Amino acid sequence: QQEANRLASIPGVQGTAVSLMAPMEGEMGGVMFRPSGDTVRFGGDWGISGNGVGPGYFSTVGIRLVDGRDVAVTDVTGSSPVVVLSESAARDAWPGQRAVGQCVVIGRKTDPCSTVVGVVSDANLVNITPEPPAHYYTPVTQSTYIRSLAISVRGPRDVRTTVAQTIRHDLADRLPASSTIRIEDLRSTLDPRYAQWTEGAVVFTAMGIL
Repeated sequence: QQEANRLASIPGVQGTAVSLMAPMEGEMGGVMFRPSGDTVRFGGDWGISGNGVGPGYFSTVGIRLVDGRDVAVTDVTGSSPVVVLSESAARDAWPGQRAVGQCVVIGRKTDPCSTVVGVVSDANLVNITPEPPAHYYTPVTQSTYIRSLAISVRGPRDVRTTVAQTIRHDLADRLPASSTIRIEDLRSTLDPRYAQWTEGAVVFTAMGIL
């Protein structure tokens, strides 16, 4: 998070955020249960996709907050577990009801119940599809298993070099020699996938996320 805050100070950078996985890189999978133990189905599917994210992730990658709040710096290990759901996930779980304030279990039935603190717009985060799948987002600071971290940066393409140089300089001496730092422009990932879809089907169009 300190590195994300530092990158945010670079002229031209419009937003930064930490996450377990970068957009279009991958996702966590899980099953969502109500406190009663009933499994929530999402459009006929039992599974739901997820990611661990830090404060500011949604605005950085262009996902709109619909209700409630973003994850916060106070959502840490030891505090009450919270979760943010996509609109479709909230709608499938509580048709006709407000999701914020509800409690859900994600993973195993024996896991703690997480309070829904926010609802965000649906988004294509792994593959571009006409109807984005249901998603959940937990605070990265409440994650118990972290193998890698991503920092998303929103801004014009001409800040890419400065951002890359800053990351490599700041982290070179702090990471083990076996660590890998990979810096990618999201546009280069999106362009091949985007070609078959119309503009309205894509969430991350011309956002310049590095």
